[in-house]
Amino acid sequence: MRVPSLFILSCLSVTLAVFPMAASALCNVTYTAQDGDNLSGVAELHYADSARWSWLAAANPDLSASPDSALAQGSQVFIPCTPPDPSGQTAASPDMPKVNVLSIVDFAPFSSRTWPAQGIMAELITAALGAGPAPLRPVTAWAENAADGVSQLADSRGAEIGFPLPRPDCSADEARDACARLLYSDPVIEIPLVLFVRSGGGVTYQDDSDLAGRHLCRPAAYSMASLDTPDRHWISEKVVNLVTPDRPETCFQMLAGGQVDAVMLNALTGATTIAAMNLSEQVTALDKPLAQHTLHVAVPKVHWRATTLIYRINAGLRALRETGEYDRVVGRHMTLLWDRLN
Repeated sequence: MRVPSLFILSCLSVTLAVFPMAASALCNVTYTAQDGDNLSGVAELHYADSARWSWLAAANPDLSASPDSALAQGSQVFIPCTPPDPSGQTAASPDMPKVNVLSIVDFAPFSSRTWPAQGIMAELITAALGAGPAPLRPVTAWAENAADGVSQLADSRGAEIGFPLPRPDCSADEARDACARLLYSDPVIEIPLVLFVRSGGGVTYQDDSDLAGRHLCRPAAYSMASLDTPDRHWISEKVVNLVTPDRPETCFQMLAGGQVDAVMLNALTGATTIAAMNLSEQVTALDKPLAQHTLHVAVPKVHWRATTLIYRINAGLRALRETGEYDRVVGRHMTLLWDRLN
């Protein structure tokens, strides 16, 4: 297998050094069952111990009590951090008050139906909402992309909070509607936006002039804010030829086929997609990032407790950082990503 680029390795190495790897489980989260799942397999995924299927059976009495019986696809499985006590209660009861969450589908490792704990941000936000004196349990619905998520949130169509979303530049005309209708949390995660290119293809990037006239691919629903800034006018002045298919996978297919020169994605989503598509031999990331992106939680301003929800999320994230739990959560997910890249 080809070794990932020095930039991706350095991102992961620094992250793993800053966020210590812990053997603790991905827990106190709700997992969405996939086709073919059973309690034994879900326990192995979250605890690395299939024998703990009994914990899941006790915490989810409405599901199959057998370790090997298939779970209905889409079933919600609460993953407790501790076994039930004799009274049948777990450390974080699935009966606690709920909050309706809209998450972006297939944005691994930040949010994904198939990533453990439904992604880094899902686990962090679940923990943040559970950190206060009146914990809330997220119940997740899925949006196909960030643009659809912003639209659903802004229209307040059932969802109370949404993530992971970039915070737009509210001075830009195209962002004013979202800024007028949504409140954004403090940054949850910061990650570099990088260029993925064909290995040995000759594309380099030291400054923006290196990309003039190049065909660059970025999924249509992803933020384009970094491409037009006071110092960069790639779209408005047509400096680059921008290709915008629906999905990251399409961008990488076009890159492998020579239809575009580079794919623009955040480092972790790009690395995850490359690994899933078995393109590690063909694609690498350039070392110099284009920009730094932050991901946030958003709440519709018309929600009756919008400011309270944002306050609770921000306060919960601060508490996670102070206790070291933020580091442990991110460290676990970085370990999973590292394993998939190798």
